[in-house]
Amino acid sequence: MIQIQGVHKMFDLADGGTYALRDVSLTIREGEIVSLIGPSGCGKTTLLYCISGLESIVKGRILFDGTPVEGPRKGEVGLVFQKAVLLDWRTVMDNVLLPIEVFGRPRAHYVDRARELIELVGLTGFADYLPGKLSGGMQQRAAIVRALIFEPRVLLMDEPFGALDALTREHMNMLLLRVWERTGKTIVFVTHDLEEAAFLSDRVVVMTSRPGTVREIVSVPLPRPRTIDMRYSEDFVRLARQLRGLLDVDLPTAAVG
Repeated sequence: MIQIQGVHKMFDLADGGTYALRDVSLTIREGEIVSLIGPSGCGKTTLLYCISGLESIVKGRILFDGTPVEGPRKGEVGLVFQKAVLLDWRTVMDNVLLPIEVFGRPRAHYVDRARELIELVGLTGFADYLPGKLSGGMQQRAAIVRALIFEPRVLLMDEPFGALDALTREHMNMLLLRVWERTGKTIVFVTHDLEEAAFLSDRVVVMTSRPGTVREIVSVPLPRPRTIDMRYSEDFVRLARQLRGLLDVDLPTAAVG
């Protein structure tokens, strides 16, 4: 579905350029969840934005069903950011339907779908609430609904649960899996949390430090549907240890003496 072929990305070209990504190649299959992990600054978020078409590349290509990505793919890709970025003066329902207005689609055609998605993420009864009345987790649920409202084929998520407490984050992981099971969306998920990546994903892409490239792609052996208890299984612990070992390669060695 998504083919990333020898992608290079640089910033500050006028000053000689700084590599963010170098020779990144990866194929993402339709309907799978793929997580991107790696050291801070390795280009995970940059790669996500390149896939979306919001960032251009300097070499290589990204294909969406065989068609080169040359800009934002209107209506085909939904984005969920680190913060919910809801408009304070709009209700949950109005925030959810904002992309419909931006795309110039008839709002009335999407109200029922909005209600269904709001119910799916556990926000029944909160459609008329303003964001200031919601917890951080509830705001992120609304942001997920907003990203899904126009039925994109791909959902790109940039550390969407990073600011939440551990228990809420765990609930949001289960919520995301429930949404994925119901919708079958292809999901690319950026996270710093190795256990989150292992729990959610079909495959985990481990990136090197900047300039980021793919160090290894690790298949997740856990069966689906996933349950919280799987986090305590031997396979899960072994996988988390493997991912940690791959990332530890980039950690500086402490001086002795």
